[in-house]
Amino acid sequence: MTRQYTDYRFLELTAKACHQILNKEEVTEISDFLFGIELWLEYSLGILALNAWQLPYSLVYAIISDINLHEKEYKGKLIYRRRIVQTARRCAMTLISRGETQKASDLLSMVHH
Repeated sequence: MTRQYTDYRFLELTAKACHQILNKEEVTEISDFLFGIELWLEYSLGILALNAWQLPYSLVYAIISDINLHEKEYKGKLIYRRRIVQTARRCAMTLISRGETQKASDLLSMVHH
């Protein structure tokens, strides 16, 4: 884990997010953790993908934009690519259910290539 996150708090929150809606404080906690990641590895991409449907669009968009800027680090790594596409797909499904189809389209186009 990074910084002060030495326990399994994010695994706990991610497991909860798979079954229930997180409260505002939990979403903020996960968002703060994810926003501070500099090098995305399978673990952090997994947390991102599993929580994407509850995270703010702006955060997911910023993270995928950042990952796209450093594409060479992820190119040819299938598990990373899968996690990035899962993230966009899950966030897009939430956006579509809210009627925000343009945002969903923008996000999916970022991972199309």
